[in-house]
Amino acid sequence: MLSMIFLTLYYFFMALDTILLLFILSSWFPANKIQQFLYELLHPVFSFIHLLLRHSIFKSGYGDPTPLIALLMFSWLQNFFYQLSSY
Repeated sequence: MLSMIFLTLYYFFMALDTILLLFILSSWFPANKIQQFLYELLHPVFSFIHLLLRHSIFKSGYGDPTPLIALLMFSWLQNFFYQLSSY
């Protein structure tokens, strides 16, 4: 039962990872409704990462590393829950 929960969380973070990749790819094109929708889905994660970055030493005026940090975080969580599911 517990391994099923971990496997479900693995698939959840895989779906979030796919949504984030679609958001990153859509950022190369002019703003549209799909990009706004993807941003609304990812906004809670982005706001949390912005909060962490605001209080860190990694302040940079050159770009926004939030999507990259979210991608790394989702990948790590996928790996973590996959290993816990014991498959």
